[in-house]
Amino acid sequence: MARTEPQINIRLPQDLKEAVQDMASDNKRSVNAEIVSVLLEAVRRHKHGDTPYSSGTLLWSQQFASQNEVIEEIAMRAAKNAVDLANKNNEKK
Repeated sequence: MARTEPQINIRLPQDLKEAVQDMASDNKRSVNAEIVSVLLEAVRRHKHGDTPYSSGTLLWSQQFASQNEVIEEIAMRAAKNAVDLANKNNEKK
């Protein structure tokens, strides 16, 4: 991926950041590539109506069984926000 691609900044809890780093290491990818991979999967699920979690604020400890599910939920929300933002930008043109 080129460095000229659009960038976003996000804040993560330390334990989630470490979990993402562990996932990236396990999958032999950079952290950026891991996040992109998770986001692409979330977008694919969203497009096919295969979203396992509802939107809105979630009680993390009650809703998720693993760190991977937390990361997937964050990725799905980020992807949805990105798609919504892109759609709004396209409507303005």
